[in-house]
Amino acid sequence: MKKILLLAFLILFTIPAFCQIEADSIFIYKDFKRAGTTAGLQHNHRDLASQQAKTVKLNGPETADLKALFKETKVKRFYQQKHGGEIYYAVVWFKGNKYNYIIEGGNDFARMVNLNTMRKWTLEESMKIEALYALIRKNRP
Repeated sequence: MKKILLLAFLILFTIPAFCQIEADSIFIYKDFKRAGTTAGLQHNHRDLASQQAKTVKLNGPETADLKALFKETKVKRFYQQKHGGEIYYAVVWFKGNKYNYIIEGGNDFARMVNLNTMRKWTLEESMKIEALYALIRKNRP
């Protein structure tokens, strides 16, 4: 009986480690799409924060929609690489912690990358990719 209780207790603590994108609020930086290496993107995030660049906050339903898009994707380890194309910079707040994200992709994939934990979530379904870009474009002029 003690082993079962211990196992149940451990499972409760490991569930958050395997969760999908968690967010209390999401902010997307306006008018900034600079590409480069992963280290460069982290530097750009620091610059945007220090310059207090304008952001757009996603409202509650939009945040829920974004989380729902990535709900069934598996989180994977993200390795440093070069990034091209349109890149959107976002800040995600969850339980009082700030995480720097990028949203990038092309015609056949879209990806959210947590630059703090170096984890990524990738979409490959065209309907979800279009929904993600529609959500982002709606909140950017």
